Amino acid sequence: MIQARNQLLAEAAKSPALNMVRPNGMNDEPQFQILIDDEKVQALKLSMSDVDNIMSAAWGSMYVNDFNDRGRVKKVYI
Repeated sequence: MIQARNQLLAEAAKSPALNMVRPNGMNDEPQFQILIDDEKVQALKLSMSDVDNIMSAAWGSMYVNDFNDRGRVKKVYI
């Protein structure tokens, strides 16, 4: 699909009737599927909320708290 889109954009760029033609949307990107072992989570005495928080911090960012820096409050993210 991406190759066909790029070919169409290249042809459109050659046309004097069209100006600044560009793609609308995002390129295809690899995705991950993560399977959580519920029994292992329970055996480790964790909740699914704990697992969700850990995954959110590992794959994105997570607000921790605020701190003062020379009179200014700054947010802390991990």
